Amino acid sequence: MKKISSIIAGLAIVFSASAFTGPGDKAVEELTSPSRPTVGIVVSNSINASLLKDFSTADAITWKEKEGLYFAYFKVNNNDFFAAYSPEGELLGLSRRLDISQLPLKVMQALSEKMAGYNLENSVTELIFEGQTNYYLNAEGKTKILQLKCSPSGDIAVENRIKKKQLVGSVY
Repeated sequence: MKKISSIIAGLAIVFSASAFTGPGDKAVEELTSPSRPTVGIVVSNSINASLLKDFSTADAITWKEKEGLYFAYFKVNNNDFFAAYSPEGELLGLSRRLDISQLPLKVMQALSEKMAGYNLENSVTELIFEGQTNYYLNAEGKTKILQLKCSPSGDIAVENRIKKKQLVGSVY
């Protein structure tokens, strides 16, 4: 269970960290040839080879390590991907950002039925882990923000509820 949490947390960390740093960050040392730049930590040849076997056109690769797992941020056809690898080079999980319009039809239908009255975030995270695909997004209501987990079959689970802070008085 700890390994599952580590992988999901790691993918989330890599996702959020990439918003602030990424390929080309001058503070990070470039590690491979300019034809396929890789930045971040040094990973073993077997881990790097696994990534390139799984994603032969991966480019702008950044590696991070957390709790003995290796997380790669990379681009394929100008789309951002994040992958978690074991020290042996086994692909453990994969995620990417999607636009809400790219969700499967069943998910879109379920969201429109069950989340009426909520504003849905346009950005969705698709996560593939242990052979299962799920989609994560936020739904904002009047008093709270719901963090949703949606299955391809249209099942929706609320992972977290966040109360919105109420403004007291007026600020001029």
